[in-house]
Amino acid sequence: MIRLRLAWPWLLAAIGSAAAHAAAPTCTMSTSGLAFGNYVPSSGSAVTANGSIGFTCTYTGTGFTATLTLSPGKSGSYTNRTLTFGAQSLNYNLYVNAADTEIFGGGTGSGVAGTYYYYLCYPGGGVVCNGGGGQSGTQYVAPMYGLLPGGQDVSAGMYSDTIIATLTY
Repeated sequence: MIRLRLAWPWLLAAIGSAAAHAAAPTCTMSTSGLAFGNYVPSSGSAVTANGSIGFTCTYTGTGFTATLTLSPGKSGSYTNRTLTFGAQSLNYNLYVNAADTEIFGGGTGSGVAGTYYYYLCYPGGGVVCNGGGGQSGTQYVAPMYGLLPGGQDVSAGMYSDTIIATLTY
């Protein structure tokens, strides 16, 4: 099992990649980042943002599976992620669906109940993928949807959180 990690502050764009050792598949990741923009506490309206994480795996016939998960951020909680500015904080969350009902996290398979993750199976060498599978060298894009609920009374500032994306294969 190889883990590839990418971390970024939500209000700053960052791109990173890494590769596995030569005998295993090689995977890279990149992100478009996610920024909520201006938040007006007095409006009571929620603010949404979209971003994505792209990943590409290259392999030579030995099948494997890849799982893309996100950390809970500085809050340590998937259900209560927070953007912070000094001692102040804004509640927000990240989702795998545009309806903002499925929290993007560690997935139920890793013991984090109630969160979802992205999974892709690459067939070959005894690994069978039900319903198709990934192709070597093809980039797959995992969309993520951010929601910052309205009505949070905070001062103006540059609020941020650090989320770690992990691609395990």
